[in-house]
Amino acid sequence: MPRFKINSGTPFVRRLAVSKRFEFSASHRLYNPQWSLEKNVAVYGNDSRGTYGHGHNFVVFFSFEGPVDPVTGMVVELSIIKEKINAELLIHYDHFYLNDTPQFRETIPTVEAIAVALLSDAIGLFSTTPYTPISVHLIETPTNSATAYRDGVAPFPGIIRRDHHDTGTIETRQDGRSFIEVHSPFSATHRLMSPTLSIDENRRCFGKCVRPHGHMFEVWATFDHRTMTLDAANAHLNTVLGPWNYGDLNELEEFKGQLVSVETIIRILWDKLAVTAPLVRLRLHETPNNRFSLRSSQ
Repeated sequence: MPRFKINSGTPFVRRLAVSKRFEFSASHRLYNPQWSLEKNVAVYGNDSRGTYGHGHNFVVFFSFEGPVDPVTGMVVELSIIKEKINAELLIHYDHFYLNDTPQFRETIPTVEAIAVALLSDAIGLFSTTPYTPISVHLIETPTNSATAYRDGVAPFPGIIRRDHHDTGTIETRQDGRSFIEVHSPFSATHRLMSPTLSIDENRRCFGKCVRPHGHMFEVWATFDHRTMTLDAANAHLNTVLGPWNYGDLNELEEFKGQLVSVETIIRILWDKLAVTAPLVRLRLHETPNNRFSLRSSQ
């Protein structure tokens, strides 16, 4: 089968992560049987009450890293992730009292512990694949969440301050560095159609995505504050996205001869943005369920 060439892009190393969103409903009780009822209430409050605890509609993002497949142009087909996680992982969490499940018989199922367990289960489930689960972000409520990272995968140094402005956000981190993040949506169409594959091969690889379709994409670009102001970063992002907005990406010159997967879109967007100032991170949301991020490892 002909293989599709993936351009290398800028010379420094970048890490591409693909995230898929899921939901499950479950109950849990934060209760340490070695403590008195009074101490449990003092530590966990209302979360310690109830025979079967209390319930949540959990939202969880599983993130994967791996090489871009030269045939499909993707790190992983998200339909595979969706099928395996729903059928082989979340089936053990959805509509359960988590305290009674094997994962938590000896562990209090805090949101932190649940995130760690989900990541551990995902690592086992995908142990033989070329793509690797690297993190799980678990949202318990709109204001409570936890993120578990695989060993050796560290997030950026901890954020100690986020200043929100009308035009973006300034982050100050523990190592003293400062970054700015700006955001912009753009509406565009694309189709997954590799010129090196037959029509039937494209359909087998990409399903309904071979048809022209569109998204309201969301972009967040993060720059070193020393090289960009918020106003300059916003102007730069909007200038780059301008020709893409309300356009057909497959017809644009920068995408000619390439498979216009989201992995390709975020790589080309990185290269275009990085011409003016070094990028630290780029996030691209195709849908609320499908998210992609690219960051420098330097």
